[in-house]
Amino acid sequence: MIKNKEVYDWLHFAQSYLKMGELGCAEIIGNKHIAAQLKAGYSPAYTIHDLLIPTLYNTKHGIEVFLKSLRYTLSGKIHPEHDIYSLFHTPREDVKKYKIFECLLQKSKENPNDFNLILIKNSSNLDINGFFEKIEPLVTKYYSCEFFLKKIGKTNLTFTDKNNTLFRYPDNVATARLDYENFESGFSTNEIKDIESDIQLLSGYFNDLGYILDIYMEYKEKE
Repeated sequence: MIKNKEVYDWLHFAQSYLKMGELGCAEIIGNKHIAAQLKAGYSPAYTIHDLLIPTLYNTKHGIEVFLKSLRYTLSGKIHPEHDIYSLFHTPREDVKKYKIFECLLQKSKENPNDFNLILIKNSSNLDINGFFEKIEPLVTKYYSCEFFLKKIGKTNLTFTDKNNTLFRYPDNVATARLDYENFESGFSTNEIKDIESDIQLLSGYFNDLGYILDIYMEYKEKE
């Protein structure tokens, strides 16, 4: 449980955006609500393809807010930038610089009865440096958006979404005016499942990272 209320609020917002992304994927895959409306004799209020753009945007924005929450945990400051690549690498370097995981392991020796430290010490899954290695390819995927470029037939184009606005507006950083109807219908079920899996992995990694950093800051404030 995150003890810093301000940090908790940021993490809660991030989780909410990712959960909406996950819910969008589940509905695109399962089509449960539209099927229920049709069964009840109602005309669906939306098509399944209407969900793709907000699903992708919520996923990208959830990543941004989670990364900002990690930086906020370590610095106590709100960072206005939206570049998720930069937002990712700053806390990663801070973790290495301040040897946060090693510090927590040492604190676990000094405080053998602290439940939170025991959990960190005994779980190989809570290696903070390992988390960043696992998160990096996922952050890069939604930063470079190679899957998006393939869908619009511009595989020779490279761009960086530094303001994290792709899928927020019809005009985008790829400087390509999309045929959104064809774009939205061009994703296979397996591709949507991949996005859903990415969201689930990111949510788990970010939650654990937030927990570890909160414990670190708690002990740091006692020194």
